Amino acid sequence: MATVTVYGPPISTAVSRVLACLLEKDVPFQLAAVDMAKGQHRSPDFLKLQAFPQTQTAESRAICRYICDKYADQGYKGLHGRGLVDRAWVDQWLEAESQNFEPPSSVLVFQLAFAPRMGLKQDSKVIEANERKLAKVLDVYEQRLGQSRFLAGDEFTLADLSHLPNGHHLADREHLIKSRKNVGRWWEEISSRPSWKKVVEMQSAPSGAEILSYICTVLWTLNHSKVVQTKFLITTNGYKIPLATALSFPALEESESLRETSREEMASVKVFGSPASMEVQRVLACLFEKEVDFQLVKMDSFRGPKRLPEFLKMQLRGEALFYQDDKIALVESRAICRHIVDKFKNQGNKDLMGEGALERALIQQWLETESHKFDPPSSELVFFLAIAPSLPEPELPPTSAIEESKKKLEKVLKVYDRRLADNQFLTGRKFTLADLSHLPNTEQLMRIDETRNLFERHGNVSRWWKDISKRESWEKVTQIAKQPPPMA
Repeated sequence: MATVTVYGPPISTAVSRVLACLLEKDVPFQLAAVDMAKGQHRSPDFLKLQAFPQTQTAESRAICRYICDKYADQGYKGLHGRGLVDRAWVDQWLEAESQNFEPPSSVLVFQLAFAPRMGLKQDSKVIEANERKLAKVLDVYEQRLGQSRFLAGDEFTLADLSHLPNGHHLADREHLIKSRKNVGRWWEEISSRPSWKKVVEMQSAPSGAEILSYICTVLWTLNHSKVVQTKFLITTNGYKIPLATALSFPALEESESLRETSREEMASVKVFGSPASMEVQRVLACLFEKEVDFQLVKMDSFRGPKRLPEFLKMQLRGEALFYQDDKIALVESRAICRHIVDKFKNQGNKDLMGEGALERALIQQWLETESHKFDPPSSELVFFLAIAPSLPEPELPPTSAIEESKKKLEKVLKVYDRRLADNQFLTGRKFTLADLSHLPNTEQLMRIDETRNLFERHGNVSRWWKDISKRESWEKVTQIAKQPPPMA
């Protein structure tokens, strides 16, 4: 009898991602329906499984990582890579899928596949805008797939699998998929895998209840994921930055102040970026926790005219972070942290990613929660209240945008406060990557009166922040961040 149970309709993109992973790993499972239309997702038994009362949209990738960890020796063994370097590449492209492919493709799936079933009129402007966004992502994919058979290399991995649910509904948009030679070849190959064909068969005749249940999921997500759009904001890895700045790439300069010792000169790990960047700070904190020697090469994100070709070659989409370690190069901060923990597992803080598959899975789940729930509103507030006012030509956001972000963050902190009532840290008694990942944005928000109050009104959250912000690793990061930027 199957011990693995998946709750939700197979027509759900999150559920279908997990099903495809289970089939790739030859794991027996049973599928249990959750009727959103009847509110079963809010029943006590189901809520015990969730950090937030929606379906697995935010956690499906964490579930897939857990499946690969627990069932490492069965089924397709290359799904999460065959070693540290492979795994790091897979995690980086999983982050690219989650942060860049998923947002516009999810909007298109709703508009093209589900709005007609709901009797809603399709919004042509929304479709066109998100097709343009997705086209930019696919242009990057086209270049990458001209160099390798799959996204993370020459083997099919989770990075490819994770694109299947949304891509399935967009495959007939020839100007997006088939018009790009390499993307079209890649899509034909990954969508022809036996595991995905089985998932499609499970979706082929959804019941009315399943369709209604999934539509309720989509509506819930849309209602709780309103995107604040202003003429000077775009989203890059979840961060809101000035549009004018986003159109420029950062300049690159070495920081002499951080290259004083021979140990740093010889360090094989190099981090390129501004220590004022939230993404860079996350990686630095992880390196300090793991006691890894590194060299920081500073760059000023706001001096775009000095674009160095050698730096641009390192970037997928022009992020303000680049990590180099021997033969591997990464740009996504959370993927970088996972790689650091895996590679240097026998030194420094050995609890960062947990012991065993279950602990690791819980940490992955809360990392996904941080990335998808905490990061968006907190990043908006950091930009609105800390960055925008200090820009050379400040353009202050409307009060309504700030209040909307505060409401979203307040909802997240209420969940955290309940969780932290019975746990010292988010995943239990030990400080982990799940806690560490919250440090950069929270540090900024605790310096601002109107956002500091959001944290301090929740006693358990306030106590948790005091614990994690006093760690020696984070104190070192904040000291580095205070150093002046490189001179022009």
